[in-house]
This record gives sequence, C-alpha cells and structure tokens, in this order.
Amino acid sequence: LLLALLLRIIFFTGFSGSDDYLLVKAADALNKGALDFSASNHIPLRLALLYPTAWVIGIFGIHDFSIAFFPLLCSLGIVLFTYLIGRKLYSEGVGLLAAALLAIFPLEVLHGSILVAEPIAGFFFLVGFYFLLFDKRFFSFLGGIFLGIAYLAKEIYLLTLPLLLLYLWYRKKKIVSLHFLFFFGFLLVFLGELLYFYSSTGNFFYRQEAVQHFSALFSP
Repeated sequence: LLLALLLRIIFFTGFSGSDDYLLVKAADALNKGALDFSASNHIPLRLALLYPTAWVIGIFGIHDFSIAFFPLLCSLGIVLFTYLIGRKLYSEGVGLLAAALLAIFPLEVLHGSILVAEPIAGFFFLVGFYFLLFDKRFFSFLGGIFLGIAYLAKEIYLLTLPLLLLYLWYRKKKIVSLHFLFFFGFLLVFLGELLYFYSSTGNFFYRQEAVQHFSALFSP
C-alpha cells in the first residue's frame, strides 16, 4: 500500500481535461442546486462518481488534489482488496504477490490520480466479490449492493452480475439462497437509480438512453 501510494504521488496527474471535466462541472452544478439533465452525455450521470466528487469539492474546492482524492483512495483500496481476495482464495503469499503487482501496474498507477470510472468501479466490484466469498447471507446481500455501486460508477459492470452468479453456482454446485440475496442487493441499487432518474427527469431509463446516444456518436 505504501509503495502504491508513493508511485501514485510520483506520477500524480490530477486534472486531465477529459471525463473529469464533465464530472467536476456536473458535481459543481449539483452543489449549487443546478444540475442539468438536458445533456446527452452519460459520464456525469454516473452517480457513484458524481456524488462523492461533489462532496469532496464542496469541502476542499476545485483543484488537482480534490479531483484526484476519491479515485486515489479507491486505487489504494483495489490493492488492499486484491490482497484480501488472493489470501482468502489461495494463500498469504499469493495475496501479497497480487497486491504488489497491482501496486506497480502502470495503468493502475496512472488511473490512481485521475477522476475516471475505472479505479472507483473496480474498487466497489472487488469489495462486492470479496463479500461474496464469505458464503454468508448478509455478506452476499452486501456483495450485491457493492456490485450495484460499481455499476453506478461504470455501466459495463452490469455484465458481471450473471458471471458472478454463475461463479457462485460453481462454488456451491447448486442454486442457493445466496444467489437470491446477492441478486436482491444489486437489484435494490439498480431500482434506486431508476427511481432517482425518474424523479429528476420523468424517465426511468434516462441514463441508459444517454449511454445509447453517446455510443451512437462513435458507431459510424
């Protein structure tokens, strides 16, 4: 963790003028009570990025450190939970080796100080997966909630839900209550997002339509 932090400080980026510009602009508008839902870009609609960013810049103001603070914490959290997962699945040595490799992996180091979805979504995904490994009902429910938060940070994590349910079936060799609790935890977050956008825009699937519109710009 110290090595990971040191490298992310040495190669600190902060504001990059890409996705983070849209997110910071939306977070600042949210703090001022003027969040605009008319834009068709889906990046500011990622609630797991928008609200923590708004909270941090509301306290510290808008500058390189406040923009990078949340992804930096999540990047370090990825290293920690990679270790915990490796230790739980295999051994202490495997967990340490996996964490050490992730601490110095160049793309992870780069993303560790940029406000993008990858470190934030990756962190919440790993937390959800770690809880799933305990094979306990409440932890499985929490795992589903954390996977839902990962989805709120980046849409593609929706595709991991059936894969994790399949992995749980592989571990248990049958469908058990843990499947339903994990799915229910995810579903609560997913439905919460639908209700949020319905109350804000009158459209349950506002974010999904924004993603499709944004993707269509690149299809030609």
